[in-house]
Amino acid sequence: MAHKLNRLTSRAVATASKPGLYADGGGLYLRVGRGGAKSWCLRYMLEGKAREMGLGGLATRLIATRLVKAWEKQDHLRVELRVSKPAPHDAPRPGSKGG
Repeated sequence: MAHKLNRLTSRAVATASKPGLYADGGGLYLRVGRGGAKSWCLRYMLEGKAREMGLGGLATRLIATRLVKAWEKQDHLRVELRVSKPAPHDAPRPGSKGG
C-alpha cells in the first residue's frame, strides 16, 4: 500500500497544540514542543538506524508557505539520501543518543 503524502493542511498545522509529532507522510513530521513551539523534521532510516533531521521552525504567519517549503526540502533530502551518505551535520556527535 502506498503511503499518503501531504496529509497535513495549513489549518491542521495552525491548530496543532498538543506536544508530539504529527505525520505528513514520507517521513515529514510537524513537531510541537511542550511550550507550543513548532518545527519540521524528517525521520528516516540509514544503515538500519532511525535518524531525524531538523528542517526549520514554523512562522505562524506563513504556515502554508512553510508547509510547501518543508515538502520541497523533504523531496530534495530523500533524493540526496538515496544517492549519498548523510551530511556531516547529520552525523551523531560523540556522547549523543544518535550514535
